[in-house]
Amino acid sequence: MGYSATAKAMMVLNTFHDAAVINGRPSGNMWDYRGKQYFFEVGRENHDGACTGTVYGMDGRKAGSFRISPDGHIERAPAGLRAHLNEQQGMVRYYKAHEPGTAWIKACEFDDIPPASSFVVFSAANPYA
Repeated sequence: MGYSATAKAMMVLNTFHDAAVINGRPSGNMWDYRGKQYFFEVGRENHDGACTGTVYGMDGRKAGSFRISPDGHIERAPAGLRAHLNEQQGMVRYYKAHEPGTAWIKACEFDDIPPASSFVVFSAANPYA
């Protein structure tokens, strides 16, 4: 079994994972901030559906913790992780697949995404998103 949280909380966390891998990181939970490398470990499941975890420096010392609320907002995070999550959260758009409009279709076409998708991450350069 995997980790459970609400869909929105996991979508925000997953966009960070995707961005880390795209940027050449060996793992989706690593990033650089002010010349140092950090990583996070997801914590226990939460009854409210939030996503939480602990942040460590590469030396193994605890650098803080994070919490992504059930509705996908970042409630707590060390500055370096908060900056990265906020950047990714700004790219996340929630839409209902059964109500696609013209803007939705154009945005999907711009990024070569099937318009029937219920959740997508548009590129920052997408003028329709």
